[in-house]
Amino acid sequence: LFPALRDALRPGGVLVYETFTEAQARRGRPTNPAFLLAPGELERLVSPLEILESREGEFDGRDVASVIARRPST
Repeated sequence: LFPALRDALRPGGVLVYETFTEAQARRGRPTNPAFLLAPGELERLVSPLEILESREGEFDGRDVASVIARRPST
């Protein structure tokens, strides 16, 4: 999915993405490992986009990874 997301961005376009991490499985749903990211995985998946903001951890009782990343203008 991530290659398609990166390719869909115009030069200078911004991707905003948030998903659950593996730690969320201890809290309940989702528990399917196919839908959970390992620590640091989201930043690797959006590469080579420029990461403007990112966070990973527990927020509002959920374990998530979030990123705002931009496709280079050139």
